[in-house]
Amino acid sequence: MSEYVVIDPSERTFTGSRINLSAPPRVSFVIPTLNNEKTIGACLESIRHQDYPEIEVIVVDGYSKDKTVEIANRYADIVLFDKGTYGSACKLGFENATGEIVGMFDADIIFPHPNWLRNAVKYFNYNDRVSTVEPFNIVPKNASIFAKAYSALSLELILERIRTGRGVLGGGNCLLWKDAVVKSGGIDGRLHWGADFTWAKNLKESGYMVVYTSDPVYHITMSTLREFLRKQIYGARTFTGLGFDLMGLNKTELVYEHIIVGVRGFRKLFLNREWIWVIYPLLLIARIFTYSLVSLTFKIILGESL
Repeated sequence: MSEYVVIDPSERTFTGSRINLSAPPRVSFVIPTLNNEKTIGACLESIRHQDYPEIEVIVVDGYSKDKTVEIANRYADIVLFDKGTYGSACKLGFENATGEIVGMFDADIIFPHPNWLRNAVKYFNYNDRVSTVEPFNIVPKNASIFAKAYSALSLELILERIRTGRGVLGGGNCLLWKDAVVKSGGIDGRLHWGADFTWAKNLKESGYMVVYTSDPVYHITMSTLREFLRKQIYGARTFTGLGFDLMGLNKTELVYEHIIVGVRGFRKLFLNREWIWVIYPLLLIARIFTYSLVSLTFKIILGESL
């Protein structure tokens, strides 16, 4: 199998030539939003503070009821409206983007310093098969212990997938080479949760690759158990209907990840005094409970329809 993912490749290994760093291509940021007034200002401001010559900011709003649109209008070049799925918002923004590179990021992402974008874009020169440059996500220092625990577990799972080559990578919160996405099938607007897995899967199956940069971005997410459960319900609905193949994984591999890899991380509580791992059992139980409940409900509804 051809190389699929690499982390922080040295510029000495670059064989591509798509990016002229003296005159880098336009980057269009697509930011889907819905009632994100608490985070979108910091997100868009951090984009506007990038030391980069050509940036386009497209906000796609799902008819927010708070001040999201008011804040977006201060920073965005275009504010579009879409009342459909997360996938349809991404599709609308992507199709209106004029840059060769599209940054598909959530409204709760903050770019940590002005050189982040310029440093990340260069990785499209690793070779001409690079479709995606994705940063590792971390949470701010003032994040809740629950958010820190979720972030730590997510990082363990991503690193496991990179190490083993399992699953698909390079979905949301990443830079995309627009032409590669178009050639591999574009953005599927039908899905809500999990839409980013569809274009990542298409890109992988089309022979493209992902470069991870360890220059991270801040992701303000999963601050509470309630938020985590709500998003798990969305995910469970998607996977119950479509199966885990959307992620390029089977059930056995998912169980392995959440038990074996999760416990491997949990050991850091005792070995390194990383106290955030005390939350791991709660994360695991909540995820199992949510998916089991949604799966049972789906089977009951399906049985009644028959």
